[in-house]
Amino acid sequence: MLRNAFYSNRLKMFFFIAALSTVIFLQFRFQILNYFTVLYGDRYDAVIVVTILEHWFNVLKGLSHWSEVNYFFPYTHTLGHTDGYFILGVIYSAFRYSGLDPFLSSELVNIAIRAIGFSAFFMTCRKLFGFSFWWSLLAASLFVLSNNSTAHGQRLQLATVAFAPVLTLLIGYACKALYTKNSRQFLIFGSAAGVFLGAWSITCFYMTWFFIFFTTIFFVIFILNAGSIRLNVLKENVRSQKLLILCVLVITVLSLLPLLSVYLTKSQESGMRPYASVMTVPIQGILQVGTENYLFGKLYNALLGFISPGYIKKNYNNDVAPMVMNWICTPEHARNEYYNTGIAPILFFLFLAGCFLVFKYKSLEDRQFFLRCLSIATIATWVLALKIGGHSAWYMVFHLFPGAKALRIIAAYQIFLTLPVIVIAISYLSSISHQMPAAILFMLVSLLCLEELNAEHGSLNRQVELKRVALQSPPPQQCSAFFVTGWPDQDTAAPMPGLTNNYYAHNVSAMLIAELIHLPTINGFASFNPPDWNFGYPNNADYIQRIRQYAAKHQIKDLCKLNLDTLTWATSW
Repeated sequence: MLRNAFYSNRLKMFFFIAALSTVIFLQFRFQILNYFTVLYGDRYDAVIVVTILEHWFNVLKGLSHWSEVNYFFPYTHTLGHTDGYFILGVIYSAFRYSGLDPFLSSELVNIAIRAIGFSAFFMTCRKLFGFSFWWSLLAASLFVLSNNSTAHGQRLQLATVAFAPVLTLLIGYACKALYTKNSRQFLIFGSAAGVFLGAWSITCFYMTWFFIFFTTIFFVIFILNAGSIRLNVLKENVRSQKLLILCVLVITVLSLLPLLSVYLTKSQESGMRPYASVMTVPIQGILQVGTENYLFGKLYNALLGFISPGYIKKNYNNDVAPMVMNWICTPEHARNEYYNTGIAPILFFLFLAGCFLVFKYKSLEDRQFFLRCLSIATIATWVLALKIGGHSAWYMVFHLFPGAKALRIIAAYQIFLTLPVIVIAISYLSSISHQMPAAILFMLVSLLCLEELNAEHGSLNRQVELKRVALQSPPPQQCSAFFVTGWPDQDTAAPMPGLTNNYYAHNVSAMLIAELIHLPTINGFASFNPPDWNFGYPNNADYIQRIRQYAAKHQIKDLCKLNLDTLTWATSW
């Protein structure tokens, strides 16, 4: 019997590794097949990501303070101008220490966190939801392959949705320990959850906020539907372990202090986003997988052309990289790169069927009760993020829920919702699978995987980007900081509008160079720029004058100029 169990476990491990390897290959097949010469992302966002990851490499080497990136000099707490990428930076540093270049290291981080997400989601399905090995494997595979995550694979910060099942596992184990009154395990898992939440918060604010928002709503729904017996048990456990709970809460608050110390300062300095800038999800966006989706992309958008002619119409040049799109649409959704965060149709309808099932059969069993609360929380928060008839209930969230004013792209919430959607859908499918012929079940599972596959989304030429920042000589010793000139082809530096190119092209190059040579630059570009930032259109005649005014205002001496075209330095300009 022990031998059979041993071989059974080894066989399961084989299938686990095989499934993980398969989904990672499918997710990164284009990069793998081109030997990582072309990567996820474009010339701008991907370079910004690498810049911040390189910052953490410098921090771990003792060259930089954790909250001070080498751009937007001489402002302080400059990490707070965008997502912090902390956990990703730690993983990135391991690749950089091994001698790999910045862009390859960044892409390997992307692979690593998806492998983490696969493993954690598998464990969550097994340990918390009680799925079988095979259904857990399917759920984890769908999570990594999810269409909306693939379509935004270049946004490494959004890929940290992979950390959601990690935190869910820690909280789940802490709750189990609380109910069994295992004080030691509660303190270990509760504290670990608090520390991880703090680390995640300075990695990606969006995904951390979505997790907190969803968990808060879930907890409220749990309390309202728990009934007297469950509530009395909860009250008793809380009362008997209140000091431990207080300890865990203190650890969690302390873990969030780095986020608050940096981002609260920046929110006061730069101001928060107005509600008019918030981009919620049009009703058509629920199933909008994007035209790059192999199975439903073109079909769904063709259908929308008939039933919803006022919806966004696509008009782009096929010669341009798929990441770059030109939209003819309403002003609010002009150039909405997040239009394709929808849930794949088959998965969505299985989710609806799963919700119907848990509502229809109101079992008192804990697992079914938990799934019912999960379904209500998913639907309720999803509805809040929708825009119907020109109006959205997100207005209430924006004004009432802490931190909501820092968010603009609410469509990204659908990437987070992929987790509960998969759980509820797979729970339903597993419950009816014994009633289905094997051939039908195999076909349905195959379609679930196929509907998540997309065309290539990468356009970053690794060698070209490395060449842009390969300085021929170090900066002059007297330089305390530097600024950059524009690229000769600034207007057409990338297949994007001239306005975008004139704000991004030179600034992102300056950012990465600053981190690579450990010399601050006044240039830069982020979600929130400093209040007196004015470094767009570098080839205009007044650019140098703007630089001089900024240097004089901030009393910057020994400011050097770097010509990006020739990569040469000048101490007088």
